[in-house]
Amino acid sequence: MDWKTPSKYITLVSGDGFEFVVLRDAALVSPIIKGMLDVRSQFAEAKEARCVFQEMSAMVLDKVVEYFHYWYRYRNSEDVPDMEIPVELCLELLAAADYLGLDQYAAQQCIATTDCFDTNLIQGKYGHEVRSYEIDSDMGMKSTL
Repeated sequence: MDWKTPSKYITLVSGDGFEFVVLRDAALVSPIIKGMLDVRSQFAEAKEARCVFQEMSAMVLDKVVEYFHYWYRYRNSEDVPDMEIPVELCLELLAAADYLGLDQYAAQQCIATTDCFDTNLIQGKYGHEVRSYEIDSDMGMKSTL
C-alpha cells in the first residue's frame, strides 16, 4: 500500500510496550494524533500509521482508546451515556487528555464521573506535578495524591 493512502486503522503504543489497534477516524478526534498522522507532514508516524506515547501507561492508553471509540460511536447522538472512568485514573487521564488536545472533553467526563476535585487545581500541570500536589480535602486536611 502506498504510504500516502491512509490506512483504516492505526496502532497506538504505550510506554510499557502495549499496542492498541484503533479505527483511524476515531483517533482523529485528537488534534495531536491528527497532526502526527497527516500524510503531508512526512512524520514517521504518518508513514507507519503508528504512534508511540512513552509517557502513557497501558492502563491510561487503554482508557484513551476506549474514549476514542466512545466518541466515534456517539459523535452524532443526542442521548450519550456516561463513560465509566475509574477514579484512580482520573488525574493521569486528564494529563493524557491535555497532551492529546482532549482536555475539554476529558475534564467534563471526569467531573461528571467523580465530582471529587476542582480541576482548576491541576490545570496546566504535568502528571508528575499533579500526583504530588497537595489538595485541601473537604475535611480541612491536606492530602497528597
